[in-house]
Amino acid sequence: MIQLLTDDKKVIYEQQQSEMFPDYCSVLREAIAYGISLEGLCVKSENIDNIYWRGTNLKSVSFQNCSMKKSTFLDCTGILHCYKCNLDQSRFKDSKFKNIFISDSVLSKLSFRNSLSEQSFLVDCDLTNSIFWESRLNNITFHTCTLPHTLFYRCTLESLNLLHNRISSDWYKNAAFIECDNLSGNMKSIKNISELYFWETNLSKSNFAKDDPITIIEHRRSKLILAIESDVIWWKTYNRIEILPFRNSVKEFLEEVGNNFPSTDIYPDMDDLDVKEEMLAVCAYIQYIQELKEVNE
Repeated sequence: MIQLLTDDKKVIYEQQQSEMFPDYCSVLREAIAYGISLEGLCVKSENIDNIYWRGTNLKSVSFQNCSMKKSTFLDCTGILHCYKCNLDQSRFKDSKFKNIFISDSVLSKLSFRNSLSEQSFLVDCDLTNSIFWESRLNNITFHTCTLPHTLFYRCTLESLNLLHNRISSDWYKNAAFIECDNLSGNMKSIKNISELYFWETNLSKSNFAKDDPITIIEHRRSKLILAIESDVIWWKTYNRIEILPFRNSVKEFLEEVGNNFPSTDIYPDMDDLDVKEEMLAVCAYIQYIQELKEVNE
């Protein structure tokens, strides 16, 4: 008999092992398809890859030491706990979670779209190349997680905490916050914001290790965000359709403009003279700030 059990061994659903139900995964799929209540389900050391959780209430459901690669959670609700699981390339969409707790797990290439999490705590997880898209993430903490190339796009991020004891930037390098609302919380573990991408995101409530003044310069055909103390400039021409802005150090930016944009390659789409004039004006401003700083020193 193959049984779906709670942590205290209460049987939620069962099927006799057969050709139709050869393993745990097949019984779980059956229970989901028939809308069986899975409240309190505890899954331990099972291979449940490619499970399609549709409209499932995951109230007090927990997974321990499971392979859950390419799982799909669509229109799900409840409380989700995972410990030492592999959710590589899993997808969450149109779901509302009261609480998410995930520890010591692989979440690389995760997709979390159009969903809500009221409270989340992720610890010692790998989220490399993950996407959080048009979602509301309240009170979310990433503790000693790796987030390189992770994208937060049009997300509401109230009380976002990025905590890590590693000084180097490899755990957050090239993470991006694009068009996000209410970005606030403890991000003092971020030592160098020049390794991140920001665009159309209010950083006034963000608590980074370094309190670097941000200057925004908007022209008719371009926009730039300057954090000169951190030696980084994010910028776009308004015809750029890519989500991420260009990112340069101050020196790189001055050379890019001075040499007619050899690496960003914004020609021939832009209106050459107007954009070049806008960029030259920014270069003049930067050089003025640098000269003023040298005088004050």
